[in-house]
Parts: sequence; C-alpha cells; structure tokens
Amino acid sequence: MYSPLCNYNHTINSSDVNNALFKLKARKADGKNNLMSDALINSSPSMAVHISFLFSAILRHGVSPDNMLLATLIPVRKSTNKCLNDSINYSAIAISSVLNKFHAYNNKG
Repeated sequence: MYSPLCNYNHTINSSDVNNALFKLKARKADGKNNLMSDALINSSPSMAVHISFLFSAILRHGVSPDNMLLATLIPVRKSTNKCLNDSINYSAIAISSVLNKFHAYNNKG
C-alpha cells in the first residue's frame, strides 16, 4: 500500500535499466555475491525487464534484499611512514554489490 505522503509512481522500466547498463564499469565484481558487472552488461535484453521488476518492487515496498546491502570493507594504508599497527593510519574502501551500484545508477536518472 502506498503512503498517503508519497504520490510518486515508483516504476523503473527496461529502458531505464538499459541506460544504467551503459554506466556500469566492465570487469568489476562485488565482494560477497561473486556477481560480475559483465554478467549484467552482456545479459540478454529480457534480463532488463526482470531487473526493472526487481528495482520497481524495491522502490514501491521500501525493502531491499539483504545480499544487496552487504559490502566488503578493505583497509587501505594512508602512509607508510607511520605506525602500521595504528588503526588511525588506515581508511576503508567499501566494495558494495554490483546490483546495488546498478540500482544507484538507475536512481540518479
């Protein structure tokens, strides 16, 4: 059921999905699901329809599958001149799911 405060039609169609496909970088993988971006980029046109159903359902119901929300954190050393055992010398890079990145490209319009 739609919220009375939100009257926007949350629909993503297959052309939206195809436009987002052009923004995805090739040869990228997520850290947890082992889904390569190439699988989406080189998928058949009918896959865009199914992905549009998934993303439209996510927007309408406000719930994402748990595996789309997972990210792998990789520590990156800031400086080799400082103590390597000090956590302040590290920052993290989050590798999120390919579908989550793809969903973000869809929502940017």
